[in-house]
Amino acid sequence: MTIRLPRTSLKEVNEKMIRTSGLLATTFAAVLLQGTASTWAHENDPKGKPEPPIYGDIIYGNQNGIAGGGWPGSQENTIFCAQIPINQLGGSGNGSDCWGYVSDSGREYAIITMESAIAWVEVTDPFLPVVLYTYDRGGTGSLWGDVKTVGDHAYVVGEGGGSIKSFDMSQIDSGVVTYEGESSADGNSATHNIASIPGTDLVVRCGGSGQGLRFYSTSADPGSPQFIGAWSDRYVHDADIVVYPQNGPDSTYRGRIIGFLNDGNNGGSVNTGLSIVDFGTPSNPNPAGNLLSRVTWPQAGYSHQCWHTEDFRWLVSNDETALNSTFQMVDIEDLDDASLGFTQSLPFSANNHNNYCHDGLVYAANYTTGVRILERNGNFLNEIAHFDTYPANDSAGYNGVWSVYPFLPSGTIIASDFQS
Repeated sequence: MTIRLPRTSLKEVNEKMIRTSGLLATTFAAVLLQGTASTWAHENDPKGKPEPPIYGDIIYGNQNGIAGGGWPGSQENTIFCAQIPINQLGGSGNGSDCWGYVSDSGREYAIITMESAIAWVEVTDPFLPVVLYTYDRGGTGSLWGDVKTVGDHAYVVGEGGGSIKSFDMSQIDSGVVTYEGESSADGNSATHNIASIPGTDLVVRCGGSGQGLRFYSTSADPGSPQFIGAWSDRYVHDADIVVYPQNGPDSTYRGRIIGFLNDGNNGGSVNTGLSIVDFGTPSNPNPAGNLLSRVTWPQAGYSHQCWHTEDFRWLVSNDETALNSTFQMVDIEDLDDASLGFTQSLPFSANNHNNYCHDGLVYAANYTTGVRILERNGNFLNEIAHFDTYPANDSAGYNGVWSVYPFLPSGTIIASDFQS
């Protein structure tokens, strides 16, 4: 699913309709389903038994709302643009993760992971998406797949192995995406998520078979990332890793690589929390890292994913086993003394999954309640729009939206979904 927000102030966003374009991808590689669990990110995870995907034709929307099908009554301040079922993406099984890419010409693309495949879709016109290329994951297929980009390359990982698969997107405007091969396994080839570090040539494998972080450089050959070191203190489920900005509130760490890690022991289910780690500088990275601070929260169940606000004063984290879509707002103004600022739940039983911050808003992929868009007002997150891809219920469990990508320059937002 894709979503578009107007280029207005936050005040105007609250007063105007938010434009939402829906590209719903479904595959085993990225969709989560029913069940609660104390251990995660393994093939025996209850998420490995999701409801089946809904196959069919592409559904196209228009400026007036849903056209030709969709989810009447399950959206607010959003406009549906299009839905691409997994069979139209060239895959099978359920859908999972998504990311975006902008070519040098400014054309926009969605990248969708599925249990059996990975698809590239042009969304320059979100009402007329075009599937360009599908890669068959073969023996490395899995419910879990993740993708990030560095320059004109995409890097894909999964719990089914394959280490890092590299794809050249330099000719994507001509409809050509080229698979370039796999990186070395460096211990084992399973990976839960992958992080890229904007402003560097680094990609980082997160988790997989109880692992922490494994750092790779793409500078010598973008098609063959080279292993440079690891952080092994704890299992890391996901990570937001950045070059800390020169205007960041903590002057001590400006220009340094800072990782915000959702981690824990025993696959993340024991001592679960959030670690903040200094990994050196872009010119001299230190994968072994230096722990700056660690944060947990009452009734912590499974620290899942996080993202920083643009002013680097807050980290929006989520706990996958917490009911009522509960967010942990972590105060990161002082990286050596980060602390839990406040928590907030939404009025649903549903779990949350992935969230990202952009243009002062939080975009949350919240499983059965779909995409929720919130604005922070002091110590409160105020929901201003939503689009529910799973209107059957808002219960806890693992169906509906897996992830959301709000960073395309046009304002179009991509969302990936288990079933639809």
